[in-house]
Amino acid sequence: MSRQTAPQKLIKGLIAILLLGLSLAPLERPAFANEEPPKDRPNFLIILVDDMRWDCLKSTGNLVVQTPTLDSLAASGTYFDRFYIPTPLCSPSRATILTGNYGHQNSLNDLIRNRAWIDFPPETPTLASRFNSAGYRTGYIGKAHLGGDPRGWGFQETPLWLPSGSSNYTDPELEVRGTLETVPGNVTHVFTDASIDFLRKRSSDRKEWLLFLSTTAPHGPYCCQSEFPYSQQATEDNPAPGLPPGPVEDFDWPSYYSSITDLDHQIARIIAELEMLGLKDKTYILFTSDNGVMGGSHGLANHKGYWYEESCRVPAILAGPGIPEKIVTHPASAVDLLPTLLELAGLPAAPSLPGASMLPLIFQDRPIRSTIHLEGDAPGAGHWESTFSFEGPTSGFKYVIDIRTGMERLYNLNNDPHEMVNLMTDGSFQLELLLELRALHTSWKIRTP
Repeated sequence: MSRQTAPQKLIKGLIAILLLGLSLAPLERPAFANEEPPKDRPNFLIILVDDMRWDCLKSTGNLVVQTPTLDSLAASGTYFDRFYIPTPLCSPSRATILTGNYGHQNSLNDLIRNRAWIDFPPETPTLASRFNSAGYRTGYIGKAHLGGDPRGWGFQETPLWLPSGSSNYTDPELEVRGTLETVPGNVTHVFTDASIDFLRKRSSDRKEWLLFLSTTAPHGPYCCQSEFPYSQQATEDNPAPGLPPGPVEDFDWPSYYSSITDLDHQIARIIAELEMLGLKDKTYILFTSDNGVMGGSHGLANHKGYWYEESCRVPAILAGPGIPEKIVTHPASAVDLLPTLLELAGLPAAPSLPGASMLPLIFQDRPIRSTIHLEGDAPGAGHWESTFSFEGPTSGFKYVIDIRTGMERLYNLNNDPHEMVNLMTDGSFQLELLLELRALHTSWKIRTP
């Protein structure tokens, strides 16, 4: 028998992966456990927070931070334990959630550092425009960081929003109905007040709505809220579960946790308002973060934009009518959010999008993907792409390539969950495994031009 060369193996593997990709098309399944759609059209509250790591909820094993509202929300709905942001930076992650596309499809893999970036072309379908077409009233409140006005993305109401990437927690400078103003108060509380006002208006006009609340918390500059103090000693004695053992770079964990707990209390105010208005039982609440933060791992403190789990893995919760109480351990990605929301609303699917509805994960515990694909282009991290496998012989292996230099990294998260050992420099990997991961990665790029 003749032996195959490495290029032959690569081609054979790529063909197999392309066939596998076809087999992972969205599954035929009922949208709801009882196979009946809701009689009334639901409302949607999307809460996107900023720089919140996956391990910073008490319910995820964190022994220090207090998050009673989010813990309760997770317990009453579905928590996604392996949820990933494809481009873990503020601007591109928001673009992905709004359009359903990967960063390279949006031509946005880095932070927008000035307001010269042009918004999505007017013909670009967004979360807002799709729901507008179905008669929903759409609103956007909070951090934008995409270069322009959220009305340009289709949102009908944008009463108060932050153009830039971060803000002081006290007396922020915000766009208030198109005018830049200094608004007194805590920025998280200001966004919450505006959200409550939006809900009250929707309750009075009895129109279905979608509200996108994008907070700056717990993004820096960190501010320790006096009502929610944390001690440095407590954070050192009980490090976040995702931190590697041993010394790490300095990071202001007390102020970071304080911002999270204050945010948790503000979310409680919004949920209480939903209940008081009689809207909670017909409202889906989606909670997630735009990216994580390194928090001292790998010598990186306030950084994100990396392939490491601390940067790209975030909490994700979906609660609302018909959503079961469960924890999903199969992987999901932010590109899967828009297809999920469309299906929950009973709106037309968007087959051209790269993601898939997460409802099979929720109702049937059926995987919707075997790989997670990541990318970024930021100072320090460089221009990189990554494929993380969750199936077959490559399961648990994460492949990373630097687009500019061609340098490759390979991590085995099965026995190295903190990604401390690059197997490409260690030498302890099989060539066939590397070739299969390369083929998986190439297949993704072919499918998502």
